Amino acid sequence: MSDKKNTPYAARMLLHVNKSAPGSPLGGIHWHVSATDRVEYYAADEKRQDIPWMRVVSLKDGTSRVFRTPEFKGEPPADRIRVMDCMDCHNRPAHVFPTANDVVEKSMAAGTLSTKLPNIKRVAVQAMTQKEITTSAVAPQKIADFIRAKYNDPAYAAEVPATVAEVQKIFASSIFPDRKADWRVYPNNIGHKDWPGCFRCHDDKHKTSLGQTVRSSDCTSCHTILSQGKGPQLDSLSAKGLEFAHPNGELDKELTCADCHNGGIQK
Repeated sequence: MSDKKNTPYAARMLLHVNKSAPGSPLGGIHWHVSATDRVEYYAADEKRQDIPWMRVVSLKDGTSRVFRTPEFKGEPPADRIRVMDCMDCHNRPAHVFPTANDVVEKSMAAGTLSTKLPNIKRVAVQAMTQKEITTSAVAPQKIADFIRAKYNDPAYAAEVPATVAEVQKIFASSIFPDRKADWRVYPNNIGHKDWPGCFRCHDDKHKTSLGQTVRSSDCTSCHTILSQGKGPQLDSLSAKGLEFAHPNGELDKELTCADCHNGGIQK
């Protein structure tokens, strides 16, 4: 967590990859590319993150259902309608660009980034995402200066050199300013935490003319949460599954995960 004590928090869960779906040989997530239905959609942007229109066509009888967001009127251009396939979710099978939050958290969990410095997760992410870092050549010094300024106290002196070195290292492996390449440029549509992903369509806003909606899945629709929390809370697993407990209070139902969890983009 991004707090002063760098409190660890984990959610251990299963993913319902092929939970059975009635009438389809493929269930769960992979229903989207089943042999019985064809999913089509129109994306308003080049990166296919804004999807205001979709259509589900039954391959058994040819009937279809069209879902639109309230703002989208009329019909999309025929040449912009795409048939959904594996790559619409698995769009980063190689050259994955992890978020700044992810690489910092993994380093903390591995013990290579010390948690003895207060707010180190937040500071490390801020150091990596400075607007002044426009080339790889200037990054090491900018990161060093930023971290040293934050921990300009003799009490932290022993931890700062190794911290600077580790943040420089994880920056070099995940953010490439010369090529303008990182998670902010290349979204990953698997999941829904740091990018819209699943919620590009599953948002309860897309509706047919009869009022049918594309269901916005709650956490337990796609996951079985085995344990969550910290310390002793992780010692036992629940076979039935738990209701997701957000670590920072109740979730706002009007927001998706990616509205807040953006990977470390400073707002």
